[in-house]
Amino acid sequence: GVQTCALPIFFRDVLEHVADPSEVLEHYLSYLTDDAILFVSVPWSESKRAKQLSCDWEMVRPLGHLNYFSIKSLHWLLGKSCFVPVSTNTENIYGPYWRRMAVSAISMIYSIVSPSRWNFFGQRFKKLAQEISLFPGDPQGDQLHVISRRNMR
Repeated sequence: GVQTCALPIFFRDVLEHVADPSEVLEHYLSYLTDDAILFVSVPWSESKRAKQLSCDWEMVRPLGHLNYFSIKSLHWLLGKSCFVPVSTNTENIYGPYWRRMAVSAISMIYSIVSPSRWNFFGQRFKKLAQEISLFPGDPQGDQLHVISRRNMR
């Protein structure tokens, strides 16, 4: 038989990269005890940054990210594999808003005063405009974390 494990399993930045997240979760079920803990971290499609930037959101990576998750869709996926969410939260993985704003502004100014960087001006201006449009930042962030417990009862 298969030896089961009581240790928690971590899927940090995994499920958005696989063709069938449900199949991946099902594969690991046979290795877990009935009360196993699962930690999942994925880009959060409902974040302020995702909604406002749409296709310009940093997490839109057509060759890398195959899936995007809302809280509801991730809870549904976990429930389908007999996992009950215990804790759900979000994290701002891009750092504090004001730091990002300052870096964007300094980067744009640098491209203005450095002739060798003039070809980057448009790109840096767009980045600064994006940060301004997101004012005052997103305290929730755009990385979704869910801790769940396997429930075989």
